[in-house]
Amino acid sequence: MTVTAIPDLAESGDVVETDAGLRQAGSRCPECRAMASPPVPRCVECAAPTRRVPLADRGTLYAFTTVRVSSSAQTPYTIGYVDLDDGVRVLTGVADPETATVDCRVIVEVAADGSRLARPLTGEDADQ
Repeated sequence: MTVTAIPDLAESGDVVETDAGLRQAGSRCPECRAMASPPVPRCVECAAPTRRVPLADRGTLYAFTTVRVSSSAQTPYTIGYVDLDDGVRVLTGVADPETATVDCRVIVEVAADGSRLARPLTGEDADQ
């Protein structure tokens, strides 16, 4: 899999382009295999230099809430923590909060602007 940094998003450093499309970036330690998000230059477990890697795009919704009052964003919007299949927990927006449940399977979609949205999976897609 080819991993390329997106120039427009290089400042945030947490989105990469892969053969399968945009993914959230993380880091993996080649020594102890620990993962981190956002990417870090040194492993948080053993301090070895890390490698930038794309994170899994599927996971399980750990928790979520709908924000109804905000001074900086249009409301309401829903955010949640997703435990990705590669072991990293990330905070992301949640699509379709009416159908989302804790422990439901989701796919994390990354837009060109770097925004991320967890979409609940249904049917056979949820079993993957």
